[in-house]
Amino acid sequence: EFLIVKAKVRDVLALRYETPFFFEHGSVSLEKRGGNCIDHAHVHAVPCADVSSKIVSELVAESVTNLCEIKVLFQQEIPYLYYEDRKGGIFLFKLHEPIPRQYVRRLIATAALSKEWDWRTFPQWGRYLKTVEVLRGVFQCLQLIHQIGLSRV
Repeated sequence: EFLIVKAKVRDVLALRYETPFFFEHGSVSLEKRGGNCIDHAHVHAVPCADVSSKIVSELVAESVTNLCEIKVLFQQEIPYLYYEDRKGGIFLFKLHEPIPRQYVRRLIATAALSKEWDWRTFPQWGRYLKTVEVLRGVFQCLQLIHQIGLSRV
């Protein structure tokens, strides 16, 4: 199910913005965080500049062929950073040392020449609400197309 939802999100974001990349800061406990501040799995879909080259230059990636490999890291209590580039290339970084909070957001902001990476300091509610409004319409259109059988989406 996750892969189906991720593919639909990719399609919607590519349709409205540009093809996104995906990432997750993998926490395994309250003490062993993967650069995040939320202690549960959630994947970010980001339709902006791909920052994989910066991450790969700073962290050591492991080859991943199956997302189930993340489960092994969780069971071994090894924090991780999961990153999927726009072409579907998957990078898994074991985080033996902590990375900064909001690590990927910082890289995205830097690439956009912004210092507003911290959502707590710069919540940008207007941008958030506009995005929800725009994407709600796109998802509703896709749902209608699916209901009348015009597409595989």
